Amino acid sequence: MLPVYSFVVHYLGARLGLGTELFVGSDYGQMESEADLAFLCGLPYVELTLDREPPVEPLAAPVLQGDRYGGRPSTFPT
Repeated sequence: MLPVYSFVVHYLGARLGLGTELFVGSDYGQMESEADLAFLCGLPYVELTLDREPPVEPLAAPVLQGDRYGGRPSTFPT
């Protein structure tokens, strides 16, 4: 997925007229101190929100191709 993430980061930077950098973090705490945007799966998001105010806000979810997904965002095959 890294090539997809890289494309999105550079595309958004170009559209917004901002410099962007993609880095792979080593822990979720970096989202609060070092990142303005993150690619994050559903389970880590749930874990981050269990005991406190979420440090991130979901903006988008993937809409996968195929009849089995029903044209809806999904984080697992249905």
